[in-house]
Amino acid sequence: MTATLRHLQIFSEVAQCGKMSLAAERLFLSQSTVSQAISELEGYYNVLLFERLSKRLHLTPKGEELLIYARRILTLTEDMDSYFKHSAKRADLRIGASVTTGTYIMYTLAKQFRNIMPQIDMRVCVFSSPQIKAKVLSNELDIALTAGSITNPDLIVRPVISDELVFVCGREHPFFGRSQVTLSDLADQEYVLRESTSATRKIFDSFIEKHNIPIRISWVCNNTEAVKLAVEGNCGITLISRSLIKKECADQRLHPFSIEGQSFQRPLSLIYHKDKYLGPAAEEFIRLCSQFKEMEDL
Repeated sequence: MTATLRHLQIFSEVAQCGKMSLAAERLFLSQSTVSQAISELEGYYNVLLFERLSKRLHLTPKGEELLIYARRILTLTEDMDSYFKHSAKRADLRIGASVTTGTYIMYTLAKQFRNIMPQIDMRVCVFSSPQIKAKVLSNELDIALTAGSITNPDLIVRPVISDELVFVCGREHPFFGRSQVTLSDLADQEYVLRESTSATRKIFDSFIEKHNIPIRISWVCNNTEAVKLAVEGNCGITLISRSLIKKECADQRLHPFSIEGQSFQRPLSLIYHKDKYLGPAAEEFIRLCSQFKEMEDL
């Protein structure tokens, strides 16, 4: 016996599900077939791949090592099949975007891309940064533009755009009209924030902790539009990407202000799997992202 793609597909699904019965259901196989495939893999490599704890299967250290290889092999196989099966048909490009990039920046990039490569079927999906990372690793997305710190040995991370974050308030807030406030001014203010996994929220939390600023959190929202509406309604102030509030600031519904002696810059990065084949469409998208800072409408 040798390890086959079938063995690796079953193993990868069991690792993701944590249960052989659920993996069998997803793969349209019998549970005995799934169990046999795992046993054959363990026998072939003479290792234990799973341990059963609290009615779930958990990868052993050797299982985690095999999963890295299995996913790499399965991703390359899927890429190969997709390329040769569809090379004569219309090509596609699956792009992921985090909330910040998907709300404003991706629209401009997609418009530019379609003008240059109209023959490509470009599909954009907006998710949170952790979801984007998972979907790139599982080959559900070809490439993604995201904010926040992404670290994974299987991912290539290329910073391409500098994003400026600013504090903003609504018209009824005492800070409205002020160009700058001090660190002490921020103490005991009410804040409207994104959820704890948000890249912007992590920057805010780090800043507040570093300067030991006491705050009151009035709202926690899982999307940018909800944050902006809450700030407009004078529910608190927030830290947000300047690119997301241009219209509201022009209409004087929101007002940006700086913090004395502080600035907030973060990179927006392209991420893709290190084993991913990047065709002409992906390379063109990378080029557009790298030149985005030169566009007038940024």
